[in-house]
Amino acid sequence: IHIGPIYQMRNYGQESGRGGRDGLRSQAIIMMPVGKQEALQKSHEQAQRQPPKFHITITAKEKERIERQKVERFMSGARCRRIYLDQEMDGRIDRVRCEDEEERCDVCCESDATMEELEAKRQAYVEEARKEQEKQGRSMDSAIDIPSSSVRVGGVPINGLDSSNCPFPSSPPAYSQSSIVSFDRGFAADPISPAEREEFQSQQIQRQQQRLQVQARHQQEGHD
Repeated sequence: IHIGPIYQMRNYGQESGRGGRDGLRSQAIIMMPVGKQEALQKSHEQAQRQPPKFHITITAKEKERIERQKVERFMSGARCRRIYLDQEMDGRIDRVRCEDEEERCDVCCESDATMEELEAKRQAYVEEARKEQEKQGRSMDSAIDIPSSSVRVGGVPINGLDSSNCPFPSSPPAYSQSSIVSFDRGFAADPISPAEREEFQSQQIQRQQQRLQVQARHQQEGHD
């Protein structure tokens, strides 16, 4: 347990690393005043929106400012804790989060819990939509079946010719034969296929997940 502010990331990395030298699971905790982490998160967000500043010469005061920024980014919990520790201790800059077979930090634990909750909601939504689709299918199957009607269409003379004056007795009549035309009463729109419905539902779920992730990020900033 570390009580009070951290002044150098490398010193804290060595300090927290001593906890796992015995091969057992350990936990590093930093005690800070109430509201300090939230204030650091806001400061970090504001700094992200500012254009970078380049200094030709690095003075002692500038080095102190850079070190303080490293510590504040780590303590803010804006990103995975290992990102800042690995960057300082090992020079690694490609880390995204705690990886497989690693103990997850508090930031990644909360992020995973949020994603699991979102996935559970998505599964529940898909299952509910599937049941509703089956219910609608049963309702359509049980609808009243209206039989088709048959209408006889009489012969229509072709080009105004009278078949009685045809010079060829064996020729067929000079008008179209009577035919049976079937008319269906009413009409129905093409039903939406299950694939189209699933794609629409997936898009809706993705939008909901994005909104929930934003809300969860704000909640995380308020509780870390």
